[in-house]
Amino acid sequence: ENQAGRGVCAVSVNYAAELKRERTLFSGIPAIMPMDNATAPADDQPGVDELRARRCQSKEWLQQHCGLNEDHSAKILIFIGRWVKQKGVDHIAELTPAILNSHPEVQIVLAGPPDDACGLYAQECLTPLVSEYPGRLFVCTEFFMLPAEMRRGAHLCFAPSCSEPFGYVDVEFGLLG
Repeated sequence: ENQAGRGVCAVSVNYAAELKRERTLFSGIPAIMPMDNATAPADDQPGVDELRARRCQSKEWLQQHCGLNEDHSAKILIFIGRWVKQKGVDHIAELTPAILNSHPEVQIVLAGPPDDACGLYAQECLTPLVSEYPGRLFVCTEFFMLPAEMRRGAHLCFAPSCSEPFGYVDVEFGLLG
């Protein structure tokens, strides 16, 4: 609509400039337009100390809710969504043991219903791992609602999508910081 079907839209002015400057893949594209972030920052932004305190409290709630070890130094990785090929859940399933073995500080939360063969494959790979990594791996293979305040306790939202640049879950986690 903004570009009459020609060019690419980037998520910010800085990213548009970076794409023009550093990414030769985009050199032949007639225009790279920045699109401003759709959320306006609030006037009363919390300070760094308050954000750290919120993260710490949210992490504790998340760990309790998912039966993870309560460890303030843990880094929590999370995926919540449909377990389908499009979302790359099979890649997460294959990498989970390597991540947990090589990073003892990491805890992983994986939740959502398997909806295709890749989702069922992920379920078959992940379910037995829960007993191998007690207190570090939470797997729930059904619809799972996690309150926003608990999501804030995660350090990284897995989003290895195979066919889309991002989805609504990524936007939700981004808004939580």
